[in-house]
This record gives sequence, C-alpha cells and structure tokens, in this order.
Amino acid sequence: MNGLLCYDATCPFCVDWVRRLLPWLRRWGVHPRAIQARDIALRLGLAPGEVGIECRFIRADGRIAGGGDLVAELAEAAGHRGLARVLRWRWFRLGLRWAYRRIEARWHCQAGVCRRRERFWGRELAATLWRAQGERIRHGWG
Repeated sequence: MNGLLCYDATCPFCVDWVRRLLPWLRRWGVHPRAIQARDIALRLGLAPGEVGIECRFIRADGRIAGGGDLVAELAEAAGHRGLARVLRWRWFRLGLRWAYRRIEARWHCQAGVCRRRERFWGRELAATLWRAQGERIRHGWG
C-alpha cells in the first residue's frame, strides 16, 4: 500500500472525483477512505463528525499531506519520483496550493451538505476586484 486518500464522503464533488480517479488509484496502490471513518478521523486528529476543509493523503510511513500537496504525493505513489521532487519545489508547491484553494472556493458542494468554512476568496472578493478593475478603466488608470 502506498497510502490513503482521505476525502469527504458526504460531498458529491469529492465523491465524483474519487470515482474518476479510482482506476489509477488502484493501480498506484492508493486506497480511498472517507474522512468520516473513525480510524481515519483519529489519525488526522479530527473531532467526531468534523470533516475539515481539504482532502488529505496519509503516506505509508504515516506522514500526512493535504490540499495542493496531494498532487506531489500522488505522483510519488504512482512511481514518478522525479516529477514529485519537482512538484515539491517551493514555487510549484505554492502554485498547487493556490490552485487547490481556487478550486475549493469555486467548485464546492452544490448539494449544500458540505460543512466547509467560507473563504474570503469567494464571490465577495471577486466582485470587489471586478468593481476595482472597472473603476480603473473608467477613470483611465489601467
């Protein structure tokens, strides 16, 4: 076993992505598990019923990665150690974390069952930036 991919089993978005990745996960020796499982929640240090705000990857050696760092962990689990090393470089790591947060903010659960906390990077910030850009163009600043 190369690790455990922990996801929110109540979120249709998360479940859909795990289903799409399932053939590759099996090939790589990665086992998907629900964060809600008691043993997984204990390993992640979550309170009973708590889900957290991101997917997590538990490596075979017990180390835990979450969010954008999952990409490097999955690359290493697939046997692409060189790619995983590159993805752990500072700028790649920051870019993957930024992309994960953007996806999480935009494509979260449509069913309304997710218990994720609201982020500042949501619609309010986008609307504010859009208005600011419009002001700059209108006044000839940009």
